[in-house]
Amino acid sequence: MRGKDGNLLLVGNYAPGTGYAWWLMQRYWLEIADLANRMGLSTYLAYPEEGPLPTAITRSTIEVLWRSFDTTDAGGIARAVGLLRRLRIRNIYLTDRAFFSPAYLAFRAAGVRRIINHDHTPGDRPRIDGLRGALKGLRNRLPAMRVDQWIALSPLMRTRAIENGRIPPDRVVVVPNGIDPIERWSGAAESVRSTFGLAPDARVVVTVGRAHPYKRIDFVLRLARRVTDSRPNAAVTFLYIGDGPDMHRLKSIAEGLELRSPRVVFAGHRADVRTILPGCDVALHPSQGEGFSLAILEYLSAGLPTLVPDIPSVAQIIEPDQTGFIYRDDDLGDAEQRLLWLLDHDEARERMGDSAAAFVKREHGLDHASSCLRSVVRQHLWTRDLGE
Repeated sequence: MRGKDGNLLLVGNYAPGTGYAWWLMQRYWLEIADLANRMGLSTYLAYPEEGPLPTAITRSTIEVLWRSFDTTDAGGIARAVGLLRRLRIRNIYLTDRAFFSPAYLAFRAAGVRRIINHDHTPGDRPRIDGLRGALKGLRNRLPAMRVDQWIALSPLMRTRAIENGRIPPDRVVVVPNGIDPIERWSGAAESVRSTFGLAPDARVVVTVGRAHPYKRIDFVLRLARRVTDSRPNAAVTFLYIGDGPDMHRLKSIAEGLELRSPRVVFAGHRADVRTILPGCDVALHPSQGEGFSLAILEYLSAGLPTLVPDIPSVAQIIEPDQTGFIYRDDDLGDAEQRLLWLLDHDEARERMGDSAAAFVKREHGLDHASSCLRSVVRQHLWTRDLGE
């Protein structure tokens, strides 16, 4: 508890290692903790559930707390306030929390001066106008019960925050998601086909994501059935990498559609996704909504032309005809036509893959994302300026 001007609390929403993007949040926490350490502040990280800690966290200056920071009821708020007072917390970095909450008033009464929220929530939401929009906008200007700064993942998500969330524009900044570039290696195609028992000439259509209805992996299965019917002799494999609560239903759907390996392969959770992707041919991401998809960034970085529905939050990363194709949402015929065109045109597929990899390297490197976050934190989170 060394911070003379108060300390920093990072709040996790899940147990360590949960979700596809956990590693990115870990990177951000480490960046922020490094800045805090340079200021002489102690950094605490609250996880709601216990789990194996990433090595980087255990080796950092962060002190981990195994306790919930649920503030949805009076009891949760009281427990949170007790923690904030005991640790002399003056700065809070949240993820996917509300812009406006009565809990923030209680936090400020406990000594908190700065609250920031990094919004990764997925989906497309309509603009709110009229009386409802005006009232929401007025409410969100009450300083004691709002966050001080809202971090959006992209310009589109910033617009969503302003038009739907009615968050004051001066409170919303963009920190784009980023990844380390994926190495495209010469033996990747052969390795993937050997790993999953596929024919050497098989075309592989890959989808990565959590098995949850929101990700609509069932669309992948229905498309696989359609492609199988239209090209019964073609060696096309739909490879799904992921696990989650919807897995049993998805396997039942596949069984009902008479889809078995090698037509459809359920690979489950794998730690070597970045090695597998360069050995595939095309990526398909039928999600119902995204914030700014790390999975799509990884497809593109691996040199895979990517098919997505015409849902703005999902399609925002794709440059049509340059890095992938956008099909009419839930239109199997349109998706099939675009997919088969890619599989039939090797040179165009390679050209689009090269363009996709170059785009991610240029615009969405992890170092660039981290630099943007550090800039925002310096400007908006601390209760005093950070000396360089």
